[in-house]
Amino acid sequence: MEGKCKSAMILLIFQLCGCMCQSITKLTAESQVAIEGQDAITLPCYYIPTNAVIGKYYWKKNETVIARKDDSDAASRYSLSDPKQVDTAGYVSLTITNVNRRDTDSYTCGVNDESTGATILFQTKCTLTAYYLEKPILNPKQLFINIGETATFTCTEPDGLPPIIITWTKDDVILDYSDTQKYRSFDATLTINRVDEEDEGVYQCRAENAAYSGMQGKLSNNVTLITLGSTSTGLVVGMTFVDVLIGLIICLLVDFIISKI
Repeated sequence: MEGKCKSAMILLIFQLCGCMCQSITKLTAESQVAIEGQDAITLPCYYIPTNAVIGKYYWKKNETVIARKDDSDAASRYSLSDPKQVDTAGYVSLTITNVNRRDTDSYTCGVNDESTGATILFQTKCTLTAYYLEKPILNPKQLFINIGETATFTCTEPDGLPPIIITWTKDDVILDYSDTQKYRSFDATLTINRVDEEDEGVYQCRAENAAYSGMQGKLSNNVTLITLGSTSTGLVVGMTFVDVLIGLIICLLVDFIISKI
């Protein structure tokens, strides 16, 4: 009974509109880019002409309906706008709140055109791309190196979109590694040749992409480089403070024994 009443109402509207009501001739949806953590993003869907009679409409993510007219969920992150006129086109939009990387996908806007008294489904597609960036990890956690030797830092490249580049800092200042004889930076590895005392300091790698650049990039943990003296002293490079401490204790113990002989 309800369906018959609705059909009769639509037919009456069409008869009253006469030539004023026109069928949809164009339906377009605009792709959007957002950043993970963004409060909300809206995917617009436009139809022409504006005086088309719109019945039910919906949005799909991939091939799954996520929001439809008269079927809203207050707890859902998805919400629909009511049909309205924007400039020279009609407009039905989908708003997604609390954007995250899993929102990256293909979306379909579907609109039922009832301008002629019959129901004709129009559909159009767009995409949403959610940019994100994780924090990199720098190894080793601490580095003891003999003067004159080579130090190597490895930055575990994090997941992110769009593509990531790695830059380096020393003591919170961007490291100038234009001296290719001294520094070699390849992908996520930094090599320092002929280490000297001026190379001592706190190093970090920074991940950046088009969405997270400069100060918005993600910094790694700190790694401290400490020099131990020239290789001619016979010191063995240790990777931890404990290794160095044990070596010093042994040296002192040997000196003490010799002094007692």
